[in-house]
Amino acid sequence: MTLEELMSEVYGRGFDDLRGNATEEARVKRWLNYAQREIADYAPWPFLEANKESTAPITFTDLGHVLSVTDLAHDEQLTYADRRELIGYDPNLSAVGAAERWYMEGEGTLKVYPADTSSKFLVRYVKVVTDLSAASDTPIIPTNYQELIVEGAVIRAYRNRDNYDAAKLVREEWRLGMELMNKALVKRNMDVERKVLRTGWPQDYV
Repeated sequence: MTLEELMSEVYGRGFDDLRGNATEEARVKRWLNYAQREIADYAPWPFLEANKESTAPITFTDLGHVLSVTDLAHDEQLTYADRRELIGYDPNLSAVGAAERWYMEGEGTLKVYPADTSSKFLVRYVKVVTDLSAASDTPIIPTNYQELIVEGAVIRAYRNRDNYDAAKLVREEWRLGMELMNKALVKRNMDVERKVLRTGWPQDYV
């Protein structure tokens, strides 16, 4: 659905009096965007995963969480380091060589340590969602689950009218819908977990 269609769905839930009022329509847009962000933050959704391949430093405009950083030249996965940890033994971060760690500089720049400006790195990360603004904008949430965005906005619309009982009922439906979405898109391993018990000297272990 487009933003315009999402707004129409909200109006159709008993809030048609909000249609045509610029202030109220702007509020509905905020509710829808908040609902989309709430869904995006609920689980590590596969539709939010992205890759970026580049030399370091690497700048992002949509970075949410880093999943992994791989040095493609040496086929090695780097481990995370807090910048404060690194400057504890290299105050100027002046070491140069094959990268072993990655760290963040500010909110959107990923750097490696020791510094390596020639090798390429592959960053797997989770994107942040972009707010819907134009009428034709479409949410990043898969089509089959976009109704949950509407329900998230409706919850806030009821709260805006102090109808907390109705908001609670819709919230429960939203929660059930989120669990189904999580099961369908994230929990894909339907195999039973198995443990192998090994015995012997010096001690038993699993």
